Amino acid sequence: MTQTSPAAAARPRQSAAQWMRQCGAAWFTVAAGSQFLFGLYVVALYGVATLGGDLFERASFMPVGFKPGDAVNNVQLGLHLAAAAFLSCVGAWQLVPQVRARVPGLHRLVGRIYLPVAVLAGVGGVILIWTRERPASLEADISITLNGLAIALCALLAWRAAVQRRFADHQAWATRLFLMVSGVWFLRVGLMAWVAVNGGVPVGIGNLDGWFYNLWNFGSWIVPLAVYEAWRAAGRATAPAPKLAMAAVMAVCTALTLLGTVLAVIGMWLPRLV
Repeated sequence: MTQTSPAAAARPRQSAAQWMRQCGAAWFTVAAGSQFLFGLYVVALYGVATLGGDLFERASFMPVGFKPGDAVNNVQLGLHLAAAAFLSCVGAWQLVPQVRARVPGLHRLVGRIYLPVAVLAGVGGVILIWTRERPASLEADISITLNGLAIALCALLAWRAAVQRRFADHQAWATRLFLMVSGVWFLRVGLMAWVAVNGGVPVGIGNLDGWFYNLWNFGSWIVPLAVYEAWRAAGRATAPAPKLAMAAVMAVCTALTLLGTVLAVIGMWLPRLV
């Protein structure tokens, strides 16, 4: 009888783990690039519009945007958008191991800014939802509220783990925070990917009160969190099957994210800048 050596038996597991890491890295690269583009879009649209004096005209497409004479709400909305731009541009870089290893001081500095800004953005978004009239559904408002509370909770737990020097737990909670903060980005990219998969028909999106819009409002932060927890579970598994399954999931997520990003750039972001 032929006996399998320990090294030969370990090769399938190593190969599955490599596939999982590579597919995960591919998604993260696409997501980081897409979020950076989204952050630049926010800066270009609202920052340039503010400097050029045409902010109210530029923001006319927003369901509830800037309003002449409404200084308090305009400042609040402006701070919320500035926070969203900052979080989109720097959030992914905080999770890159090479960045943490090579410039730990910068990582800590940005983290000390990122955590409170994330909380302010999440709580500020909840306040904006319930203090300004919007055409969106009650389901969407409830989802955004829960997402904002989840952002605050993840930020608190990430900070506590860092203070207690539980760095593995800190990284896990920081990743969850990144995913929760990214809900607004997941919403847009996911909607555009849905339009493409649906044959170009924006079913349930046009009036911000359709079934898919309401469903994906919850899915835009629950699904990424569920995928991340599945990723962690697959990483702990000793058998190759869960890792290969997770690699396949991440490959699909990468394709959908890339598709949604391209359509968001072409269909939403660039047209509003020109």
